[in-house]
Amino acid sequence: MSVTRRELIETLRRIDIARKGLELLKIKRSSLIFEFFKLLREIQRMRIDLIGIIRRSEESLKIAEALSGSAMIEKIAEEQREARLSLNIKNVMGILVSDAQVANEDDIRNDVLIAEMPTPIYDAKKYYVTLLSSLVNVAEKESTMKKILREVYSLNRRVNSLEYTIIPRWERKVKYITERLEDSERDRLVSIKFFKKAKVSA
Repeated sequence: MSVTRRELIETLRRIDIARKGLELLKIKRSSLIFEFFKLLREIQRMRIDLIGIIRRSEESLKIAEALSGSAMIEKIAEEQREARLSLNIKNVMGILVSDAQVANEDDIRNDVLIAEMPTPIYDAKKYYVTLLSSLVNVAEKESTMKKILREVYSLNRRVNSLEYTIIPRWERKVKYITERLEDSERDRLVSIKFFKKAKVSA
């Protein structure tokens, strides 16, 4: 270890930068934790709504089968467009997460004119399109929540490393260098006094 004033100044500079970085990491961690619980509450609400949508979808399909028959439902289903997912990337506080949506939701809803489709089947289709969109939204938010949680764990490790390992080690280094420099200064002063006395005696 280099015991010089230059090394002391450099170590103090590192400690100052590390403390500022530590504070920023703690702020980011707190913000991510807030975002995590916000998403958690939103997902819980969406899941409750999802249960209702699933129930209404199943009921509407049973009604459509009873009134129009399975053959009619299958025929119309074959004529419908397939759902296409639009997958983009968005930035949530420095974390890249997916932004998934049913790209052609409106097209699926209106693929066949209402006048050409029996009302019970149209109602069932409407509910199932809503169900598909809701499932995609829930899955996307759950994926985002998991990524945020992983980032929080990563930030915890970095914060703990800085707070309990790196900064304390540098502080011990500062203490050691300071003590050695003070010892050197005392030795230098003693030597000066000794030479002055020796010169006077001569």
